[in-house]
Amino acid sequence: MHEEAKVLIPTEKPGGLEARIYAHWENAPTYTIIHIVNGQVRSVSIIELGNRRLLDIIFSQGVNIIIAHSLSTKALETLTRTGRKVALAPPIRVSEALELFLKGKLCYVRLERMCK
Repeated sequence: MHEEAKVLIPTEKPGGLEARIYAHWENAPTYTIIHIVNGQVRSVSIIELGNRRLLDIIFSQGVNIIIAHSLSTKALETLTRTGRKVALAPPIRVSEALELFLKGKLCYVRLERMCK
C-alpha cells in the first residue's frame, strides 16, 4: 500500500468518486484527482481541462499514480518516463477502482512488461 499518493483518473461527468472511469485516457470530460494518505481518502478534486494540457495538470497537482481504462503507448511512455505509475482498471466507478488500488489488485503497466 502507498503511504501517500495523488491519483488521477479520467472520468465521465460529473467526476468524483461515484463517476465511472472514462473509456480512454485523453479527452475525458473530467479528471478526478484523489489524495490518499495511509489508505484513507483525504481530498477529491474534479478538473475539466479546458485549454490546459493534461500533463501540466499532472505536474502541477503532484499526481504520481494514474488509473485508466485505456491509454496510448506514447502516453504510457511519457508518464513512466516522468516517474508516474500507471495502473489499468475496467470502466467501473472511481470508488470501486480506488478500493482495488488500495487492496493492491490493479495491474501496473510499463512498456517493457505488461504487469508488475
